[in-house]
Amino acid sequence: MLSVLSLVALGALEECLYMGARRSDPDNKEDCSSNVNEAQCVAVPDDGLGKCTSTSNNWVKRSCSGSTVKLQYHAKTDCSDNTSATCVFEDIQDILDPTRAVTRGCHMTFSIGQCETYMALMGMGVHIKYTGTCPAADDEPCFSREAEACRVLDTSVAPSVAFRACFDEPAPTVAERVKMTALTGGDYVLSADMDQAYAFTRVIVNKHKLNKKRSSILKIVHADGEIELTPDHVLLVDGQWAAAHTVKVGSSLSGSKVTAISHGVSGVINPVTVSGMIVAAGATGRPVVSSAYPEWLAQYMLEQNYPLPVSKVSIMDIMVYLFNIPLD
Repeated sequence: MLSVLSLVALGALEECLYMGARRSDPDNKEDCSSNVNEAQCVAVPDDGLGKCTSTSNNWVKRSCSGSTVKLQYHAKTDCSDNTSATCVFEDIQDILDPTRAVTRGCHMTFSIGQCETYMALMGMGVHIKYTGTCPAADDEPCFSREAEACRVLDTSVAPSVAFRACFDEPAPTVAERVKMTALTGGDYVLSADMDQAYAFTRVIVNKHKLNKKRSSILKIVHADGEIELTPDHVLLVDGQWAAAHTVKVGSSLSGSKVTAISHGVSGVINPVTVSGMIVAAGATGRPVVSSAYPEWLAQYMLEQNYPLPVSKVSIMDIMVYLFNIPLD
């Protein structure tokens, strides 16, 4: 009987290991739905990704991208050796032959949502299945899914009136404070420029609305509220456009002094607007002025005043190209 395997944690996925049926029976295929032993599942943290971790007899580095989990098994303690070979943790002919095993200097890949063989020896198998999602790439500018925006219902009013309706005196027929996850293409939202002059803009597409990507997040607490967003997300810092990772305690976000900064992982969302800007807030408190752009692009789109096409279709085409955005 195979011993219980210990695979070290990956991202905020769920990893389940199953003791499988005999492989000699062609009609008894493993689907990770019923097994001779109960599944052993573990939820794993994102901060385990990319780290060299010791196991009982080797070192493992793991990664998660798109819909694929990759495990690399190393012989060196710093995980610096080559792992281009494919791992072999099974004996094809059901006869235990250690010379066929490849357990170091190798890698294995698994598709999220699929039941796959991890190890098979002497007719018994251990199968693995991952569920959940990989973190978003670090260079994707996003807000936490807890972030909120001001959705404008009556564009005949002045932007300042909509601001008050969302953040001071509720007026549900004028504008409403909503989770960014509630926004969809075509919605009007409140935005602002570097001078904090409020205006209306439309949402082109709400990236990650459906796929629920996750990423590293900075939680920035300021005197009037808080905001959670990815480190490269550009917002108004000390009167200038700057990435969130440059913010320090004492910095000013849209005139509100930063009092604390912490790190974490969260589901993400990013409503891309025609103006490229949006007024964003946490679950409570007042908002700050933010862009929809990453650091590398913001300097061109926000500071150089490059004109955007006036056609909504053209803008969508550009945004899809720049951000690889699936439409709603």
